[in-house]
Parts: sequence; structure tokens; C-alpha cells
Amino acid sequence: MRVFYRILLMFTSIGLFIGISSAIYLSSSIKVGKAVGGRLEISNEVLDSNVITLDGQWEFYAKQIENVEPMGKQCIDVPGNFSKAFPLDGKNMNEGYGTYRLKIVVPRSEQYGLKISFLSSAYEVLVDGRVLRKNGVLGKSSLEELASWEPQHIFLYMEKGVHHIAIKVSNFTCYQGGIINSLIFGLQEKVYRYEFVNTMRSMLYIGILIGISFYLVVINMAMKRKNLSTCLFIFSLSALVLELHLDGEILFYLYPRLSVTLSITIEYLSYVVQLISVVYFIYFMYTDYFKRGTLYTLSGINIVYFFLLIFTPTNGVVYHDFLLIMVLVVNYLVLSLVIFKAIKNHRKSAFIMLLGNAFLILGGVLQLMDLRLLFKEKNMVHNDFYILGLILYVLCLSYVFFFEVENTYDKANKAKKMEIAFLQAQIAPHFFFNVINNIYYMMDSNVDLAKKLLISFSDFLRVKHKFDYRKTVFYTLREELELVNAFVDIENVRLNKQIELEVNVGKDLLDTYILPLLIQPLVENSIKHGFTGKPLKIYIKILKEDRNVIYEISDNGRGMGYSRIHQVISENISVNGIGLSNINYRLKESYSTQLQIYSVLEEGTSISFTLPI
Repeated sequence: MRVFYRILLMFTSIGLFIGISSAIYLSSSIKVGKAVGGRLEISNEVLDSNVITLDGQWEFYAKQIENVEPMGKQCIDVPGNFSKAFPLDGKNMNEGYGTYRLKIVVPRSEQYGLKISFLSSAYEVLVDGRVLRKNGVLGKSSLEELASWEPQHIFLYMEKGVHHIAIKVSNFTCYQGGIINSLIFGLQEKVYRYEFVNTMRSMLYIGILIGISFYLVVINMAMKRKNLSTCLFIFSLSALVLELHLDGEILFYLYPRLSVTLSITIEYLSYVVQLISVVYFIYFMYTDYFKRGTLYTLSGINIVYFFLLIFTPTNGVVYHDFLLIMVLVVNYLVLSLVIFKAIKNHRKSAFIMLLGNAFLILGGVLQLMDLRLLFKEKNMVHNDFYILGLILYVLCLSYVFFFEVENTYDKANKAKKMEIAFLQAQIAPHFFFNVINNIYYMMDSNVDLAKKLLISFSDFLRVKHKFDYRKTVFYTLREELELVNAFVDIENVRLNKQIELEVNVGKDLLDTYILPLLIQPLVENSIKHGFTGKPLKIYIKILKEDRNVIYEISDNGRGMGYSRIHQVISENISVNGIGLSNINYRLKESYSTQLQIYSVLEEGTSISFTLPI
């Protein structure tokens, strides 16, 4: 039943996350524009309901950013890499510069907005021949260009009719150049609303990743098994970094001076760090099914790719999406095979791990596929498939991790109960030996007294038989006091009724559950070490104070010295008196408390302890 509720909680969490995300995405519907031949007409219906992307065919003038000559006109798809416009010996080149042009027809005079996320890698925006925004410094070579990745928002008043948008772009920094992301256009209030929803989405994802990461750090500090939590924390942190880079808005406001090359490098490195952390997470989870040779191979691939990203330029082939996809696919396919082995061998939680792996692979595939042609409308989810897969993967990994923590806790708890049960069983043989030994010696001197002692011992066993330490760890205070009374009866037969027992306890406390054999060994200790041949009075006082119960067992016997008390408290069980050390240890393990001993030689001893109700 507990497993059912645990799985239900996990799927509820995933469902809640998907539900909230879906609500955000549905509220951010975007109309996909379809420019043809460098012209896009926008209807009133679109303006009133959505923002629109300026996708489709734009005019493009390769290697022209100053005086644009109509003779160099060609059409190019937006969004997309402009490298196809630069033929060189039959091959495409990634570096270059040029001018995009689009005629846009607006149905009425209004205040409009244009959102530009990232164009690689420097650009100028002109509307009707007027420069409205510059980002970085355009250049005809890598020496002239100054790249910038600052997101831009342009707001302007446009009359009804045809307007000309021109974007001059140069790229000598990134592997892909030009308008590689959709431009968002619409009424000013619609663009503002789109930005607000976009920010809320990013804050939601960042908050989830920060929350999980922080919580895992806390657990990592508390748990001795740190490998799993460390891997999961690193994965969450790298996913957080990736989300900041994919969004761009929040990251720019946090680190406006971050260079384009460093930003791109960190983004790609975050993918690799995720891979490394996941590989080792699954290795530590399923060591029996993960061959070391496979681990070293995957680690080698990831580390080589990691250092290639660091030491090669961002416009090189290392930063091609195809290479990243291949590294991702190889890693996650191998990891899926390991998880399949774990499922085959009936490893609990392995199916959830496989589900998380599927989420991540699916998110990556959808992110890298061009789905724009499949939809008349799109929303922000088209750019978030991978980050959604990441978060769902983190939720699944967290479930697996907490499942392992819970199992470890259960095993430790069972071991602790078995240890306590063993200690409780240890007391009984100790007591039985003493009683049987007394009966043996009395058989020669006083047969009648030995018979009475045997009958009292039989009564004691009848009470003792009610409790089976193999099945439970606790029983009621009433049962403990019955044992005490039976034990004192046995001792009075042996000592000619020189033991006087007085018990002061409220009836409302008799059904309180306690560890067995806490009071009886203390009474036995009073008789064994306190009886001097004179009548011995033992007083048991049990009272309730706030939410605790105070137990006190006192006598007027011989008393104990400081060294003896210290031996008991320090649990030095090598000396005679295994009962007290046993009790003290069980109190510490079960209640985080211990015996309080006050004793004066020749005056008596008082032993007390406090237990929660």
C-alpha cells in the first residue's frame, strides 16, 4: 500500500507540473506567419487574438550591409541558417554577412511591438529606413565584428499599410548565422503579455530546479550515501544553467557583460555535465548491471567532447547540433540498456528511471526536430521540449533517489529493532539463570521454600509469555508492572519477605506503551546490589508531566559510588550489571534519553528516566 501511494504521489506531481505548464503554454498561443517572396500580410483577427511570428520567405542580400543592390536579391527561409546564401566552391560557409528584408502589411494604425531573442551574432534593425536598434557591431570579418546576445524589444507606432523591415546581420562567432530564431510581432499590449507569460514560465522552471537542487544539498549533508544526491544535484544545477541560457532574458539581466562565445560554450557544456552526472547516477544505482568498461567508454566520450567544446571556436564543427545529438543519443541509449537489465532483474524503481529516461530522450528529439511545419499555431512549448524533459527527468530521478533513501532508512530501522529485540532477549536468560540457580541451591536446605519459589517463577513465566520480542518491540506499562510484581514475589520467597515494594502510578498511564524490561531490571539491580540483609524498601513512582512520563525507581539499600555510576552511564558492560547498561543503551537508541542515577553510599539509590507519551 505504501508503494502505491508513493507512485501515486509521483504521478500526481508530474501531472500537476504538466497541467500548470500546459495552462501557461495555452495562454501564450502564437500564430505562425507565412511570408511569401518577402511579403507578409497580417489580418485584424490575428492582431486581436495573438502575436505572430515573422516566419517564411524573406528577401536576402548576401555580403551586403551598406548599399543594398537589388541584383543580389534571393529568398531565404526564416528562421534558419543563412549559410546557404554563401556558396563557396560548392560548399556552404558558416561565416558571412548580409541584409534581410520583409514587407509587412498591417491592417490598422496602432502601437506595435517586435521581440528579437537572439540573432547570430551582430545586427541592426531598420523599419522604413530608420535605424531602431543596434546589437553589437556589424563587421565584414571576425576582427571587425563585436558579437552581442542581448534580447531586444522594439516598440513603435505604425500606420495602416505596407512597412519595410530590414535586418543587417553579420556572423563570425556562431556555428549558425542570421535569423536563427523566430521574431515575434504584434500589438504592443499583446507583446507585453507574451513577455510576461514567458517570464512566468522561466521563473517556474528555474524555481523548480533551484528548489530540487537546494533540497538535495540538504539531504546530501545529512546522508552518508552521498554519491546519488551529489549526481542529482549536479544534474539539476546544470539543467538550471541550461534553462537560463535557453531563455536568455533572465541571464542577460543577471550577467549583461557575458560574452557570446562564453555563453554558447557554457550552454553546450551544461549538456555534457548533465550527461556525466546521469551516467554516474545510474552507475551508482545499478552497479551490478553497469560494466566498468561501458562506464569508461561513455566517460571518455563525454570528457573528450567536454574539452573540445572548451578549446575549439564556437563557430567550428564541434558546436554543430548533429554532433551534440549523436553524443546525447549514444549516452541515453546505453543507459536505457542498463536500466532494462535492472528491470529484468526486478530492481524496484528501475521502471521509473526508464520513464525519466524516455521523457528526456523524447524532449531532446522534439526540441531538435523542426515542428513548425506541422502546426498552424505554436506556443512557447516548441522551444521548451528539452527543458520540460529535463524537469520531468529530475522528478523521476528524485523519486528514485528518495526511494533508495527510504529503503536505506527501513533497513536501518529494522536492524535497530532487531538489535533492541536481541538486547531485550538478552535480559531474560540472565534473570532465568539467577532464579534457577537459587532454586537449585535451596533444594538441599529448604525443599518447601524451593517449591514456593518454583511456583512463583511459574507465575512469572506466565506473565512473561504474553510478550514475544520476536514479534513486537513495545508493550504496556501494565504488563511491565505485572512482571515486576511477579519478580518481587520470587525474591521474597528467597529472602524471607524482606523486600517491600510500593508502586505509585495513575490508572490513566497503565496502557502507555514502553520498551519491555525497563523497570524490572532496575528493581532486580536494587535487590542484587542494595540488599544488605536488612529489610529493603523499593519505591516505584510514575507520573505524567506535560507530554512526558517520568519513571523513578528508588531504594534505601547500599547505594553506589561515583565510579560505579560512571561505568553504567558510559555503557561499560564488561563489569557486572549488564542490565543497567543494556537499559541505558536501549533508551538512547529508542528515545534519545538515558538513565539519571543519584546514589549515596549506605543511604540508597534513585534511578529515573523520562519518556515521551
